[in-house]
Order: sequence, then structure tokens, then C-alpha cells
Amino acid sequence: MMKLCSLISLVLLTFSSISNALTNDEISFWEGDIAHFEKELMKRHLNLFHTLSKEDFMDEVDKIKRNLPSLSHHEVVIELMKLTRKVSDGHTSVPLWNQEKTLYPLEYNYLEGRFIVSKAPEKYTKLLGTELVSIDKVETTEIYSKFAEIVPFVENSNSERIRVSENVNNATLLNSLHISKNMQFANFIFREPSGGLTSITIDAVSEDELQSIEWHELSVLHPSRFFEELDSVHSRRGLWAGFNKESKTAYIRIDDYPDLNNSIETFESIKTQLIAKGAKNLVIDLRNSYGGDLYVGLLWASILSSIDTIDWLKGSYTLISNKTFSAAMSNATQFKRLLNSTLVGQPTGARPNGFQDLGHFTLPNSKLVVTYSKRYYRFSDFDEKFVSPDIEIVVSIEDLRSNRDSTLQYLMRKFKEKNENH
Repeated sequence: MMKLCSLISLVLLTFSSISNALTNDEISFWEGDIAHFEKELMKRHLNLFHTLSKEDFMDEVDKIKRNLPSLSHHEVVIELMKLTRKVSDGHTSVPLWNQEKTLYPLEYNYLEGRFIVSKAPEKYTKLLGTELVSIDKVETTEIYSKFAEIVPFVENSNSERIRVSENVNNATLLNSLHISKNMQFANFIFREPSGGLTSITIDAVSEDELQSIEWHELSVLHPSRFFEELDSVHSRRGLWAGFNKESKTAYIRIDDYPDLNNSIETFESIKTQLIAKGAKNLVIDLRNSYGGDLYVGLLWASILSSIDTIDWLKGSYTLISNKTFSAAMSNATQFKRLLNSTLVGQPTGARPNGFQDLGHFTLPNSKLVVTYSKRYYRFSDFDEKFVSPDIEIVVSIEDLRSNRDSTLQYLMRKFKEKNENH
């Protein structure tokens, strides 16, 4: 028992320190996890071999087992991440949810083929809007390629860009992929908008330290510039609603799906306020939504559709983007039909037809969480890689640097013209 506890402690620390090749005991430890990984994924996934054949999957598993003597702990995890990525659906992954790791205190948006710094602490605010050029002399084209092989929750090229940009600040993965030289610090080179280069060494921090940082941010989502917040929604995490008096436009932004009971209470309150205000237009914003329970989204549609003041012929819009995933993508397609909603923005990060509804299990030794798909949903008669907007608004690097919400700017101009024509 003591030996097993020691091994578990060692594996949990592998994502915060560099390990050498596995010992014989550690090889046995991982062999047990890999056997569990193989057995449970094959048993639980709705159709594990929809893209990667069973023979190829088994070959990949056997290759990891054969290579165990030459791998370190974190390299084994990387190989499992690569394998779930090859399964090729957005809900089958090794997401590192409960693993200790270190991170660099910067976040990026990937626009026009470039990593642009969009979030930074006070110490690094001068980096906001700059372009990442390299990390420890490895250029971003190679960095992107390596991360694209392992990042979780990818369904198409749009979600790949989002997931790579979300994970490229992970010091543990940067080192595990042989990009950075260690997990404690790295040299970064950034290109300023003027073209000049900045070289800086940045220290990695723990997740707890990251939570305490006061952030400065660039964003292309700015609803509060156009709408006055409605009552009774300011305390709802992941949901914001507002109203524009001039155009009589209602706006609802949903980042995190509330549960069923909260949804009923919140949306009935929104409905009552919008009826009282005589709302004519409705904008539902799913541009930053990772999804949730798609049936909760149908409840929203049911409640909102009873607002008779809204112009249900030409006044209903749903905003989507590369970060519209899972149930948010599903609901966007349903709102198009149920609410006669025009889709505006960028193509979604999820496929309209595909494996969804996330389940998970935990490997017994390493405690790695493995996710898998439990359902298959079809929202299109065609095999499309994403849901396309009816009106596409391209988001540029300049939009981000200027903190400009070009999508809402477009819609507000449209509503103004609509009012003038009436």
C-alpha cells in the first residue's frame, strides 16, 4: 500500500516537475492505467471507431505500451492525449482537469494565423496586443503544430485554433512537447504592432497563483457599450442581459448554461421586463459559450417565443463564433428554426452532426480524467464541418487591439436603419 501511495504521489507531481524514464514499478503502474483506458473507452464510447479504426486504435495503444521504458510520466500523458485526439470527436479527450501544472500568466487570441496577447497581469500590460513570435527560440508555426496534435475538445479547424490558443500558456505542456527548456521559466519574443521585437523571460506560476492575478484584457465582446443591464440577472454567473431603448433591442449573452430551475426563474424575469419595455428585436449571444444542456436551451426558446412585441420576421438574431461549442452550437441551429433567428458572426467550433454529451472516467493510478461521447446528434442534412453564419463578420487583429465588437456594431447599425425606414 505504501508503495502504491508513493507512486500515485509521484504521478500527480509529474505535471509540475520533470521526470526521468520510468522505473519497472512505474511501468507496471502505467500498464494498469493503459489497460483501464483501453477497456473503459471501448465500453463506454457510443462509437469509438467512427474515424480511427479498431485496428489502428489497438496499434496506437500497443505502441504506447512498448515505448513505456523510454518515456517519462508526462510523455505518457502526452501520448494518451494524442491518441484521444486521433479518435476525432470533440468530447473524447484527456483534458488534464485534475493534474497539477504551471502556467505562464498570459492569454492569447489566435487571429489571422497569429497568437495575439489578449490578457495579462499589470506586470505585463505592455504585451497586450503584441504578437507571440517564439518561445525558447521555437517559432509559433511549430508550437501550433505540436499543440494541435494533443489539445482536447476539437471538432474542426475553428475549435482547433481556440483550443491551441487556450493551452499555449501551459508551461507543463510546453516543456512536455519539447518546446521550452523547463517548466519554471522561458524566453518569449513578441512583435509589437510597430514591428519592433521584445524579448522577455517570464516565470511560470501555479494555478492558485493565477487565480489571484488582477487581469488586464483586450476583447471583441462588449455588450455593455450598447445595452443597459436588465434587473435580476447581474448575479447570474455566465449570463448577462440588457436592453437598448433607442432601438428597442433585447440582448442576452449566455456563456455558461444555468440549470433548469434557474433558467425558468431567470428567463421568466427577462421575459416580463422585455414585454414591459416593448422589445422589438432580440439578440442571443452564444459567441463565448462552451455549451451545457441543449434541452435547457430549448426551454429558453419556449419562454422567449411568447414575447409578442418582438418582430419574429426580421428582428431575431443569434450570434455565433469559433468558440460556439457543443450544446451552444446545437441551440443556435434550433433557434434559427424555432425563433426564425438569423445567425451572425463566425463559423462555429462544433460540427452540426457529431458525437456529443460528455461522460468521463478516471484512471485508477494516475487519476487522469478521460472524457468520451455518449450520444450522436444530427442538426443538418449535410455532412458539414461547422455551422455557418447567415451573415459573416470577420474579426480582425485590429478589432482586438481596439477593443472593438464589430459584430454588435454591425447589428446596431442595422437596427438603427430599420427604425429610420419605419
